[in-house]
Amino acid sequence: MLPKRFFSPVNILTALMMFVLLFPKLSLIQGLSGFPTPIRIEDLLIAIFVLYSVYLTISQNEYREKFLKIVKLPVTRLIFMWLGVATLSTVYNGFKTYEWGGLFFIFRFIEYTVFFFLSALFVSSWERVKKIFVYISLSSIPLSLWAVLQLMGILGGFGGGFYGYTYIFGTDRAFASFSGPYELAGFLIIIIPLTFAMWVIESRGWLKKALLVSLLLSIVALGMSGSRFPIIASAFSIPFFLFVQRDKSFSLKVIAVTLLIIIVPPMVSKSLVERYGHISQGVGNAVELATLVPSPTVTPLPTMTPTPRPTKTPSPVPQISITKSSNAGGSPVKPTIPEATSKPPETNVPTTSVTTVVVSGVDETITEDMKNKPAVTNTFISDAIDAIAEKDASLYWRLKETWPRAFEAVSQNVWLGTGMGSLGIGLDSEFVTLFGETGILGIIAYVVLMMVIGYQIIIRVRKSTDERQKLIITTAGIILIALLVNGIFVDIFRASKVAMLLWFILGLIFSNNIIDKKKD
Repeated sequence: MLPKRFFSPVNILTALMMFVLLFPKLSLIQGLSGFPTPIRIEDLLIAIFVLYSVYLTISQNEYREKFLKIVKLPVTRLIFMWLGVATLSTVYNGFKTYEWGGLFFIFRFIEYTVFFFLSALFVSSWERVKKIFVYISLSSIPLSLWAVLQLMGILGGFGGGFYGYTYIFGTDRAFASFSGPYELAGFLIIIIPLTFAMWVIESRGWLKKALLVSLLLSIVALGMSGSRFPIIASAFSIPFFLFVQRDKSFSLKVIAVTLLIIIVPPMVSKSLVERYGHISQGVGNAVELATLVPSPTVTPLPTMTPTPRPTKTPSPVPQISITKSSNAGGSPVKPTIPEATSKPPETNVPTTSVTTVVVSGVDETITEDMKNKPAVTNTFISDAIDAIAEKDASLYWRLKETWPRAFEAVSQNVWLGTGMGSLGIGLDSEFVTLFGETGILGIIAYVVLMMVIGYQIIIRVRKSTDERQKLIITTAGIILIALLVNGIFVDIFRASKVAMLLWFILGLIFSNNIIDKKKD
């Protein structure tokens, strides 16, 4: 029989977090009305554990007292404030459009932030925090090896984004157990500073070596994700460790890790080298896309109109499915693109041919007359964006096509936007997406929340007298910096595995400021 403490809430919570990270996103229920994101296995497990936590909080004074202290934290109040603004925006727009699918996106964000309360509630010592961080750091070893085997054509994975997950075999951008390469990269920019801190702190020889292996594999996997901006965000954030310790040995380690993040990824990813090369050589946008996969012509994308918002319109762009390679070596296969089966909704905007291709595992769409679209009316800005088209397809796509949709949404409701989920799965920028969905009030609430979290972390670093604790708290701040920088170009705070892990870590950091420092 296993000892009773093996089934303690903190151990169950840690196991749940590890399951979320290591297990692929497999759907239990797909296709709920008005809500494209499926109900997954981890959703059910999280719901069960939350109910168990509510029972413990009600029945035991120890947890009830802790919960009341957690609720009084400034960060907690700001979480409630932001969720309140997002809910108000979604409900207000729901009464206007009679669409309520956005409420499920609210439930998703509640699911993410609930890990803040769970980890703060059940973790009762810095020693326990250190152990959990070591477990999370070591989880990168199997995930990074999975990424390596993916690019070797030995293993596949369940990816495809929010709308469904299919088994993909053969890719030039690794994603392991995550929904796509950008989510894997988001996970790794959390893991790299966390593993570095644990490697510095750990004194046991065998575990220190294991953490070093995890750190090096994480840097390799970051390159194999083929994601440029997460690499920049990671290299930018790691040097902030120098503000904590100034001794020569530690500083050299920080510099070495930063250099590895810059040097190693281009060495291990052909896709990354090609994308960097296109920028430096000035290869045109269409050329960059066409060199990687043949470009078929399909029906045009619908254009967002100010009013009314489109409701339950079938997508005119056919889904791109990738099946298992029949080659003996498991080499990547070309995507199969079926004929479009539905027509776009009638609009007053002239339609044009749209080319949809797959670039390193990511759908990108370009139009021949995109330069003539009325999304950007200022001539100087429009010319500048067109110049970017000659350098970088991804940035051009954001500036010309996706980001203007947020401003169109805000033009309908400046203060509250058009509601959560109204702009699809995201506009390739967390802040731009939130601005369009929740308006001025929503983006202000979210920015204030992030600023207060950062300020509270700085206060805890200054007050801490233990060097190990100070390094652990600083790590949380560096993780937040990396994700905020990455969030400029990626909707990273709504990627479930990354969001749950972030709030889990923040809960661990804030919990030890409000509870007794006893060992559990």
